Amino acid sequence: MEVLYFGYGANSSEEMIEAIVGRKPNGAPAILEAHELCIQNLEEISEEVILAEFGPTFRTYCIRPGKGVVKGTLWILRNEEHDLIKNWEKHGLWYHPVEVEIKHRTNIVKAHTETINDPKLKKVDGYLYPPFLNDKEKMFEVARREREKYGKNKKS
Repeated sequence: MEVLYFGYGANSSEEMIEAIVGRKPNGAPAILEAHELCIQNLEEISEEVILAEFGPTFRTYCIRPGKGVVKGTLWILRNEEHDLIKNWEKHGLWYHPVEVEIKHRTNIVKAHTETINDPKLKKVDGYLYPPFLNDKEKMFEVARREREKYGKNKKS
């Protein structure tokens, strides 16, 4: 079964999605309306989410409902690949999974993504932004390792 997933920030990058799920899925540019793109610093992240290997300068994008638009990529994933993304995004500990309506070409489609509802986070331009806030090679390395670890844990 296929899952439509809206990736923003690093997850809008084909390289990042490949590192997380292990292949390059089909994707296309898409827009999420009525949401704001924000930046979350390490000190604003739950202590339950371990990001120590990125160091104290770690920052990440997140979205929350609000007035704005967020540019990203609409990915077509397999269910097991969506599970890998949920593991990577630490659903329940960090982000909250939601279904949103995405503008894709001239269509509106429902897709899965993740949000955070923290009004204190700094809002940034959701249309013109660099996808990576951290060293992207490090991000790829950690994502590949997490994918392998997740696969081993599922088999046990």
